[in-house]
Amino acid sequence: MVLGSNPGLSGPDPRVESSVPSRVGALRDVVEVRCGDVHACALLRDGGVYCQGTNTEGRLGVGLANLTRGPTRVAGVADVAQFALTELAACARTTSGELWCWGTDDRFGDGRTPQRLVPTLAAGLGRVVDVVGRRESTCARSDDGVTRCWGRNWFGVLGDGAEGERWERVEVTVAPRGAVVSVGPNASCARLTDGTARCWGSNAWGMLGDGTSDSRPRAGPVIGLVDVAEVAVGAEHVCARLGDGQVRCWGHNDARQIGDGLESTARPLPTSPYRIANVSALAIGERHTCVVSDGAVLCWGANSAGQVGVSPSASLATPVSVPGLTGVVSLAAGSNHTCAVLEGGGVRCWGSNSAGQLGTPDGPSGPTPVAVPGIDDAVEVRANNWSTCARRSDGSLWCWGRGDSGLYGDGRCTACRVPVPVAW
Repeated sequence: MVLGSNPGLSGPDPRVESSVPSRVGALRDVVEVRCGDVHACALLRDGGVYCQGTNTEGRLGVGLANLTRGPTRVAGVADVAQFALTELAACARTTSGELWCWGTDDRFGDGRTPQRLVPTLAAGLGRVVDVVGRRESTCARSDDGVTRCWGRNWFGVLGDGAEGERWERVEVTVAPRGAVVSVGPNASCARLTDGTARCWGSNAWGMLGDGTSDSRPRAGPVIGLVDVAEVAVGAEHVCARLGDGQVRCWGHNDARQIGDGLESTARPLPTSPYRIANVSALAIGERHTCVVSDGAVLCWGANSAGQVGVSPSASLATPVSVPGLTGVVSLAAGSNHTCAVLEGGGVRCWGSNSAGQLGTPDGPSGPTPVAVPGIDDAVEVRANNWSTCARRSDGSLWCWGRGDSGLYGDGRCTACRVPVPVAW
């Protein structure tokens, strides 16, 4: 996931880990970053998109396949306002509402199968106003309010009322139009304009919030939810932040990720975590959940590496306060670690540090939040399973953690344990 420099790199160079911060260039004016397992892309203020990492199946959009590339500007697409990344492809929305996609196989919704080694215009969508992607599916919303999805359709996750692959674009059957869609690996959910929520896809663990365990390829209402401000879809559970600062969670509870303090059975209906109020932000990891409440952080669920902020244990059934954190404005959660951005721009991380994802040169894994060195003006932080990136106030992007598959782009290390500035 992590980014670096040296566009001419032909393959990763697994050198020793970096123990002190070192500059590899000066990336500026980053406004958005998206990270895959073996590649990453960034949008700059000038509307250009740069990608780097493993280019298997043409996922970097640079006209070549099966090469490891350092940061390279995606040719043929400009004035980009937003982009989405999946495992094997990417799509970029321009300021004029065009959607350009590149990558592999049938991930573009037009029924054609060849790889797209360079960006290709996705015709027939009208003026696109939003695009999201997850795993092997993509959804685009047009200015007429219609959301169309394509790609893998596990359990009917694309929401057109049927199962099976969808290499042609299908209209998501949510009403009214204009919903904001959150795509998950097994289920998807939408926040509607009236403040309600609808979900579709796998319901093996009650992820659809309708009180049943019946999977559904068509959007249906989440029972009892009103005034929804945000929906976050995890691997097997979902949480919604309400306008009054409350939180509701539903789905799998094998690691107590619902947070209500009761038995570990699934919750097929929205459930209130124990004593949670005044929530302004939430983040979902693989099997744990965290929220910001009155500037403090509370977490619950899986805790194998201390990712909920207390000594490692099997799981935490009710929210616990992460010690030493105040003035938190936003969160990001990886598989087994969590990071917070403070009001002043500092970043604190805790949990697993197996690949250096906490950003400390010698720090072990553990529940105590540690300051990421050299980052004191962050405006956003993102995390995946083994790495973390922070966007700073000057538009620069700094990353740390796992860096194999050429993701740092400069051969520096397979795991950088302190923030490394990314250059393009």
